[in-house]
Amino acid sequence: TSSGPSSGPGVEPDKTVIDKDKAEAFPSHSFEEHVLVDSAVPRKAQSFLYINPEESEILQECADTNMKIPIFMADNVKLSERDLDSLVKLEPTWLLLSRTTLGDAQLERLSQCPSIETLKFYSNPDMTRAGLRSLAALPRLESLSVRACNIDDQCLDEIKEMKGLTALDLEYNPKITSRGLMKLVDLPALKVVSVYDTGVKLGSAGIEKLRRKLHLQKLYTETTFSSPDALASIDLYRKRTMPGFGTGPLQVDLRNTYDAGGR
Repeated sequence: TSSGPSSGPGVEPDKTVIDKDKAEAFPSHSFEEHVLVDSAVPRKAQSFLYINPEESEILQECADTNMKIPIFMADNVKLSERDLDSLVKLEPTWLLLSRTTLGDAQLERLSQCPSIETLKFYSNPDMTRAGLRSLAALPRLESLSVRACNIDDQCLDEIKEMKGLTALDLEYNPKITSRGLMKLVDLPALKVVSVYDTGVKLGSAGIEKLRRKLHLQKLYTETTFSSPDALASIDLYRKRTMPGFGTGPLQVDLRNTYDAGGR
């Protein structure tokens, strides 16, 4: 699902949809703001980079000029191991990787990026235990989102090794169960978990009991994907990350920039 125009290459976005999104979804009514480039700002001062399909070569260009870019987003882009090596050189702290079909080898490359603090995946069904095991080596990782990544309870055996996690978003993974969640009980810093549209099927009393067992501040059973907080955070996100640059109109669903961790 997409809150904004999600046109592919060569497909003209429906202006009516854009206008509706500006009026109803985004409080600032400034949908285009995040796709503009401030050409007056030197590239080395840019704070975020997004790439669209067939444009991953910009990663190599940025890495070759020793740029440091804290925020990186990609949607529907096939990232090679070389692309990920370039990404690591940018020293990002915040990543959104949507529909990027990353397998174990690519995730192992990503695990070589010690600067990562927030890591968000959306619709990455090729993720396995081995890939998650690699990501557990990230020393600064605090917030992890694995929405719609086809993970199961066994994958939580790897996530439980991510000792610095404070927030975990498991939405849209129906193989996750309440029994599996108990594997997270020994994560010392974990405060927030989201389990909307998973196999966790408990009433309010059961959810509260599970929350207490896991020592959580919040255990979300409703999606954070389209909440008012999510939409408001998009505006904050745009203001915080400008200026930036990219390879074309931003097609990634910005609602994925917000999850249970509120980051």
